[in-house]
Amino acid sequence: MIDAELDQRPSAMRKAEAAFARRRVASIVASAVALLTSAALPDRSEADVVVRRGEPRPLVCRIEQQGTDRLIVRVTDPDGSSRRVEIPTDEILLVVPAFDPAALERLEPGRWEGYREGAEEAASRRVDPEATALAIRLQLIVAYHGDATARAGAFAALFDLARSADEERRFRALAFRILPDADPALLVAPRPTAPAPLTDADRDLLMITVRLLRDDRGDEALTLIRRDDFPEIYSRVASILPLQQLERYASEVRPSRGRRDDLLRLELGLLGTYALSGSPSAAGGAPPARRRSEAVWSRPLAEPSPPWVDVDWTDVTEFDPRDCLFRDGAWRRP
Repeated sequence: MIDAELDQRPSAMRKAEAAFARRRVASIVASAVALLTSAALPDRSEADVVVRRGEPRPLVCRIEQQGTDRLIVRVTDPDGSSRRVEIPTDEILLVVPAFDPAALERLEPGRWEGYREGAEEAASRRVDPEATALAIRLQLIVAYHGDATARAGAFAALFDLARSADEERRFRALAFRILPDADPALLVAPRPTAPAPLTDADRDLLMITVRLLRDDRGDEALTLIRRDDFPEIYSRVASILPLQQLERYASEVRPSRGRRDDLLRLELGLLGTYALSGSPSAAGGAPPARRRSEAVWSRPLAEPSPPWVDVDWTDVTEFDPRDCLFRDGAWRRP
């Protein structure tokens, strides 16, 4: 089934993406079985993840104590304050512990399979933005240093891990440059099934959320993002910016790299959906001529498109893959 869905991809990438998908499923299943039967978890400073029965989103937290009947965790809120939460054991579906920093120090340059395995373990906790960033760093190291087979597999994983549509385009552009005999089809991300169109109320909700974030009013934006219906509504524009990244921006104390550009791209994409629908809500009731003009320049932002910039190993992300040795809490070159 996986191979059939990827039969339009270049041969090497098709095999790599299928293998990556199988490894990812196996890794998640194995982790679930092992972790659900674990009697105790060591204390860690990094984020743990708990999936509760009946809750639509995993809980990012730090496990403080685990007993036979309940789990005690500490949750850090967007304002920086923390609180203890007790979760009955029968409400827990899955516990994914934080990645142990000591495991990074055990990674040895030249043994790239260990880096790949570490990346897949980190990727199983993708609800935690730091875990996603670590997975990307490790896969980028494998792509840079590994052989042809490892490189193709790492790029397939990077496409899946990308934190935004723009980052995925950059990964695809780099893969096209680096992989031998790469097919131009590699530059274009597979298009998902077309979602249902946004209603005027949905557009207004999303636009308000984005503009709150641009005004550095993250707490108010989070109130909207945490509405039960928000994930389903947002899924229709998630090709512009993943919901996980939007939540991350809303929780930031200081704006991170790329935040302004990502939010502007999302806002312009939303303006394009207003224009195409003819909704009078756009831009405070823009006249039809203006809405038609917006449709011309903003509609492409709401759809996946091929990369238009050249990238290299050192600027495709904030990580330098030459820094592949982790010692004393920092990445450095061997």
